[in-house]
Amino acid sequence: MVTGGMRKTPAGSLWTTIGVFAVVGPYVGGLIMGLAILHSRFGRFGDEVTLGDILTLPLMGFLGYPFGFAPAAITGYISGLASAYVTSKPGWIALSTVTGTTISLLFFAAISENLEGSLPFAAVGGIAALVSAFVGLKVRPRWSN
Repeated sequence: MVTGGMRKTPAGSLWTTIGVFAVVGPYVGGLIMGLAILHSRFGRFGDEVTLGDILTLPLMGFLGYPFGFAPAAITGYISGLASAYVTSKPGWIALSTVTGTTISLLFFAAISENLEGSLPFAAVGGIAALVSAFVGLKVRPRWSN
């Protein structure tokens, strides 16, 4: 499409967007779950969080990959496809967050066959999608001059 002598060209990549969500999302989700585990240990009488617990927190992020890779990649795919139609950055971030929350809820509800028990995982998926969307702003598919 030629307008005013300038040609509109696509910027960003669907595959890169999927990659950002699949790499960032599960790690963020694993960190959140690790923090929740540390918090629950810290809250019990007689149990204290040690320096070793805190130092292992970055490693806990990697525990998110077996559980969060599929929902994160699906969220990245849907967000990447929608990016061509949602030009507003805040709108795209909001859409990605809602998509991540919904996909995580459906994914974990299907695995556990318990919708209520999946609500904490949906919240974690939503936060992970929010962070992934912020990271993916520059690589998402969009049209530019």
